[in-house]
Amino acid sequence: MHCIEKGNPATFAALSSTHIRTHLHKEHQIYKKPFDSPIQPTMLDPNDNPLTVKDFLDGCTAKRHIVNLTKFKRHMTMWICTSRQAFLIVEDENFRNMITDLSTDAADLLPLSANTARNWVVSEFMKQRDILAEKLSQSRSRIHFSFDLWTAPAGNRSYLGVVANWVDEEFAIRTCLIALLPLHDQHTGDNIAECICQVAERYGVGHKVGYCMLDSASNNDTAMTALQPRLVSMFGEDAGVIAPGDRRLRCFSHCLNLAARQLIYGKNLEALES
Repeated sequence: MHCIEKGNPATFAALSSTHIRTHLHKEHQIYKKPFDSPIQPTMLDPNDNPLTVKDFLDGCTAKRHIVNLTKFKRHMTMWICTSRQAFLIVEDENFRNMITDLSTDAADLLPLSANTARNWVVSEFMKQRDILAEKLSQSRSRIHFSFDLWTAPAGNRSYLGVVANWVDEEFAIRTCLIALLPLHDQHTGDNIAECICQVAERYGVGHKVGYCMLDSASNNDTAMTALQPRLVSMFGEDAGVIAPGDRRLRCFSHCLNLAARQLIYGKNLEALES
C-alpha cells in the first residue's frame, strides 16, 4: 500500500483490504460507505403473521391462550438459529421463568430438553428445504451455482458453500444459500464435483444445472471437467448441454484482487517489507 497524503509518502505492506481500511480510518478519517442492510432470514411459507410479545398478552390484564403450536415452534426455531442460541437455552431456568412471566401457556409450549429443540430445528430445515426444492423446480431458467471452499483456522474442518441463482416463475432474480457441506477429503476437483452432484440431486435440479461462478483456483477447473460426465450419467443428456469450459465462469472481483496484489506486491512480499 502506497500513501502520499500529508506530504509524507510512505509504503506499507497490507495483505488484505482490512489494513487499508484501518489506515484510512485512523490516519485520514476516511470511512467506508455502509453496505445495504443485511437480508433478514425468513420462512418460505409464512402464511401467519409474525409472533410478537403482544401475541402472548391480551390487553393489560388478561392473558391470551396460544393455540398455534406450529407457529410457536417455527418462530422458536428461527430465533434459535438466527441469534445463534445454544439448544440448551430451553433448559435454562432463567429463560423459562422469563417466558412464564409473559404467559404460562407459552411456557407450556417450550421444549423440555435441548434434544427436542434440536429436533425442531432439523425438522424445520428439512421442511424448508423441500419448499425450496419445489420453487427451484418452477424456475424459468437453469439453476446457476456459485460455490467456494472455506477451511477453519485450525485446519481440521472444511466446508463447501453453495449458492443458487435463478429466475423464478414470476421472472424475478433469486439468490439463496442452499448448502454448506463438510468436505472431509482433499480439496480435489473430483471431490468438489461429487458434492455439487449431491446438492443438485437433493434439490432435484440435476437436469437444470447451469453456469458456475468460481474463483481462479485450479481445482475448480478440474471440478468442472469432473462434473460434466457425472451430470450426464445421473440426470441425462440435457444436463450436459453446457460444455465444461463454458460452464466455468470466473469471479471478476477475485481476479481483480489477484491482479492488484500482483501489481502492488509482486512475488516477494518479504522483500517489500524489508
